[in-house]
Amino acid sequence: MDMKKTAVIIAITAALSCTAFANDKLCAVNNTGDKNSAVMVPLRETAEKLGYDVKWDSEKRTAEVIDGSIKAWACADVNKFIGASGYESELKSGAKIENEKMYVPEEFFLLYFFTKDDSGKIVNYEPDNPKVRSEFAALQNGNWIGLTNEQMLEDFDYLYKTLDENYPYFGTLKRMYGVDLKEEYEKSRALISQCKTDAEFYYIIEKFVDTANMVGHLSTITPMEYDWFVEGYNDMEGIPEEEIGKMKQLADTYGNKLSQESYDNMQDIFWPVYDKVQSWYSAEENDTEMTEEKTYSNVETKIIEEGKTAYININSFDMSCYEEDKEKLFAFYNEIKDYENVIFDFTMNGGGGMAYFDDLIVAPNIDKTLSTEAYGLAKAGSLNEKFYNVSEWDDISTMPELPKMNKEDLKCMDSVSPIQYTVESLNNEKMLNGKIWILVSENVFSSSEYAAMFTKATGFATLVGTRTGGDGIGVDPIPVVMPNSGLIVRYSPVYGVSYDGSGSQEFGTEPDIISPDGEDALTTCLKCINNK
Repeated sequence: MDMKKTAVIIAITAALSCTAFANDKLCAVNNTGDKNSAVMVPLRETAEKLGYDVKWDSEKRTAEVIDGSIKAWACADVNKFIGASGYESELKSGAKIENEKMYVPEEFFLLYFFTKDDSGKIVNYEPDNPKVRSEFAALQNGNWIGLTNEQMLEDFDYLYKTLDENYPYFGTLKRMYGVDLKEEYEKSRALISQCKTDAEFYYIIEKFVDTANMVGHLSTITPMEYDWFVEGYNDMEGIPEEEIGKMKQLADTYGNKLSQESYDNMQDIFWPVYDKVQSWYSAEENDTEMTEEKTYSNVETKIIEEGKTAYININSFDMSCYEEDKEKLFAFYNEIKDYENVIFDFTMNGGGGMAYFDDLIVAPNIDKTLSTEAYGLAKAGSLNEKFYNVSEWDDISTMPELPKMNKEDLKCMDSVSPIQYTVESLNNEKMLNGKIWILVSENVFSSSEYAAMFTKATGFATLVGTRTGGDGIGVDPIPVVMPNSGLIVRYSPVYGVSYDGSGSQEFGTEPDIISPDGEDALTTCLKCINNK
């Protein structure tokens, strides 16, 4: 089932006698089993032996188990268990009521609380600064598929072979971080051969991929992110007509049946671990983070100096915010159209969709077409061919001589495609008549890096801050679906270079005005404005 965050526990209307918990107490009885081979344990007896409190809600037919700040709910007669965050999970069996007593699968305690199976007994253990990933990997019941070691190795070999044939950043990764991906593969493969659970296998995959430090978008799709990727690629809001076919292809790949089932089942055991770790830290912080959530806004605007300087912070180029942000931005543009200075803050913007920047920031604020050239280089691997038809690109031998091109990287590429980035004026006039400033930092990456590159190359605005994070020239990353587990790793197929040959990933974009050490980009920008 899909896990969904809920504000309240939904009342259960099972047709069992309402006397099942006389005096609102759960009774202690001996262990039993069920047809799904789940080991069932009496909830109250087990909880109290572990030192936990139990509360029974007769109206909702739910039992709440409490260990300090860590809480979890078992719902009678349905397979639904809920952690402190409100995420729902299905376990091997739902909670059962027999002879007015509740039983739950033992994994309820093993997942939602800091417990382990010690020679057939559930016992507590004291975590030491627990991390979600390591706690997940250490689960004794961490299987949702039940992969054999041979299947794990087959998946991992498939992943590395795919990267070797398609991923263009092996050399860049070694120069930037000293990481030899082949060496990391060999070390990780030895660990996988000894894996005992699916969760441990996932942990090793994620650690291997993390050695890339997101170079070329190389990253594992986590159980926290999976649904977001599926939904995001199925949302065509703001997507240019010519890109819709590609988005559908990517959406179908992320949403393939094997991955959908694998991630759904993985989430059922992941979210309880996430909940208990987060609750542990909230207790350490005296619940300071458990206050009312703030309303998130992707675009924040303010007036710094009336009639002179306005400020717009854009947290991301999230295409799901496109229409809402368009309305907000254009209304603010009209309000500040004659201000002398308008500052766009991208310093915490990690990207999204290029069309967001083109349509909502550039097009309404230019009175003539702007364009710049770049180049996309690629390997001739089968996955690159499947998604981007690289065999139809120009042969790499046609690549022009560029002064800053890395010759060793060039030797690894097979195809090149000249890229023309063009933005036309929305109405042949500017909505903003003043000077535009864009603040950038090392956090600027992917589509926001494209924004910095385009701005610098065309002179659309003045860039202020520090060198950006890079990887802004290219296309949507390609998902690699492992054949047995359905786990997904994605990578950028395109090695993007700017007009002078410098690699976008490795060098990013240097701003027009560099902030001194210890000074934020906004302060630098305001100093420039005040000193004009």
